[in-house]
Amino acid sequence: AGAVADELGLERRANLKSLPSEYLAENTIVQVLMPPPDQDLYVACIRSVAAGSNLIEVLLRDHPERKLVTTTPDKIFRHEPDAGDKVRVMAGDPNTIILGQCLSVENEEGVVKLIETNKLKLYRLDQLLPYSIPEKDD
Repeated sequence: AGAVADELGLERRANLKSLPSEYLAENTIVQVLMPPPDQDLYVACIRSVAAGSNLIEVLLRDHPERKLVTTTPDKIFRHEPDAGDKVRVMAGDPNTIILGQCLSVENEEGVVKLIETNKLKLYRLDQLLPYSIPEKDD
């Protein structure tokens, strides 16, 4: 059973897409690969990015303990959005922040309602990063 779990873990890791460092920002929803002995993937929300260092604090949202951990950029991967998620668009200048809500996901594309203009726009899923507004209990 352990070998099967290892194979599944390797397959999941092979499908991971790294996140460009310019998009490592607070409130971005990501996947985090935990170090041994855990070595599992968790959905997390970036809480802080230390300027000038490689340390990133994330809240593990789907961990049983829902805990804060510090990690490095090489352990952080993209988390694809679902319909209903708030998203940041990774298109063009990373300093230009385009926010919206993903209304639907089909194949490799998502329909996004842009917050600033209320217009609907189609983006590739690899251009969309889910994000979260922190809640009091986060």
